[in-house]
Amino acid sequence: MEALIEIAPDRRGGLAGLFANHQRVRMVVEAILEGRFGVALADSVEEPRLAQLRLMTMFHVFGGDAEHPLAREAVGSLQKGIVLLASDDWRELLFEIHGGRIMAQPRTALSSAALDVERLRALARRVPPGFHVQRIDADMARRMSGELEDQVTLHAFRSPEDFAERGIGFATLHGERVVCVATSFVVCSRGIEIQIVTHADFRRRGLATATSAALMAYCLEHDLEPEWDADNPESLKLAQKLGYSQPQPYEWLIVVPG
Repeated sequence: MEALIEIAPDRRGGLAGLFANHQRVRMVVEAILEGRFGVALADSVEEPRLAQLRLMTMFHVFGGDAEHPLAREAVGSLQKGIVLLASDDWRELLFEIHGGRIMAQPRTALSSAALDVERLRALARRVPPGFHVQRIDADMARRMSGELEDQVTLHAFRSPEDFAERGIGFATLHGERVVCVATSFVVCSRGIEIQIVTHADFRRRGLATATSAALMAYCLEHDLEPEWDADNPESLKLAQKLGYSQPQPYEWLIVVPG
């Protein structure tokens, strides 16, 4: 049986119709389809019927015909990772093959339609004395993972320099030390997927609010959608404080090692 083939970044536009109904973590999907990040596999370049989008070893997104002969092989080859599905028939196939290895993680999708840029600018200015918010440059991108004791912030980018060139991020500094960042996990032509990291010693001081508000205001000023997907009650509460609305619970399906 033939296997899925890798689709070159400049040819991935032909796969968009297979993911037209996929609404969750949409900016990640579009960033891969636009050829900016990740890998795209499909049964055909010219007339694709099913496709798998992959970002690092973390995200796997399936779309198209789940009854295609290559669908079972593609899903069966998964060893681990977060699996996002464009339709219920893919979900049925995933559980049929990996049912005992699947963990469901509750998430909440939110709408950015009601965000107010002036309010966000005001929130971005509300930092305690001794702290300040600024745009992340290449030097700060090189430093921040170590200073935050976090190793995944720039994981989707090739390097700190690549993030400084293609990504968007703001940081709150205490003196010269980076203590909180709000960054683009990925970037596509329509927007970004937001991620926030605050050093454990500096939490509950309003830094995540101010830092993420600065990033969101920048996005709105540049006609970019800042997509927020909450994975815990604290993240949901912060999102709603910033102006996100219409919470919609759903779940990620995570295939764990056997």
